[in-house]
Amino acid sequence: LDRGSNFVNNVLYDCEHNGAGSRHIYGVWFQNQVSAASGTCANNTIFDVKITGTANARGLYVQLDKASTVCQNNIAMDTSTTSSGNVKDFEYAATTLWTPDYNLSSDDTSDDGGGTNCLINKAAADQFVSVSGSIDLHLKTGSDAIDAGTDLGTSPENMELDTDGRDRDAEGDT
Repeated sequence: LDRGSNFVNNVLYDCEHNGAGSRHIYGVWFQNQVSAASGTCANNTIFDVKITGTANARGLYVQLDKASTVCQNNIAMDTSTTSSGNVKDFEYAATTLWTPDYNLSSDDTSDDGGGTNCLINKAAADQFVSVSGSIDLHLKTGSDAIDAGTDLGTSPENMELDTDGRDRDAEGDT
């Protein structure tokens, strides 16, 4: 995503690459090459990004360092490799002007870059209704993510709506 993009309220899962030609795989690569633009990456679930070669795999890679960057309330889990590639649920290229907050990972990366209020080393089976067979990435009762985020309001457009169209802002959900 590029040029002042907003990536909100998405579910991305079961992404696989064979790593041919040492090409890496990113569930989401959030970047910005426009000096004045910023972006929001929030309320996303990224699950099961995998590579079968020796290249790297990232669930969510943020490659921008703007004071107005928002990277909050994201879940990236079960990023994997079947070979020797480097794997991370989250990676932040630079966080000198912003701080990633309120993210959750199955490894220890959601709080990298000085992240606060992040949850690390959580098992996907404890978060989602079903992670095998018939995948259901709705949060299940007892999930660490329930009420662990932050209220991001209603901007950008539809920020407040969850995957089922429920208005988190109006209901007072975090």
